[in-house]
Amino acid sequence: MTLAGCGTSGGKRHLPPAPAGFGAPVPLRPIGAGSGAKAALAAERADHAAANRRLESDGAFYDDVRGKFSAD
Repeated sequence: MTLAGCGTSGGKRHLPPAPAGFGAPVPLRPIGAGSGAKAALAAERADHAAANRRLESDGAFYDDVRGKFSAD
């Protein structure tokens, strides 16, 4: 990939840093049997929703970087 318009120093190109936690695994709470199973499933759904929001925002960040610095 050819990059144009990036800041350079010492012949190296610099891109903005990745967002915190980019590519990190998403921890999910264990689901146990018993009276708390419904609450655990709700917590798992919340974890998945948070992970999806994080992936969407990280993907948008890198799409912006590609659009700004790509010479294609």
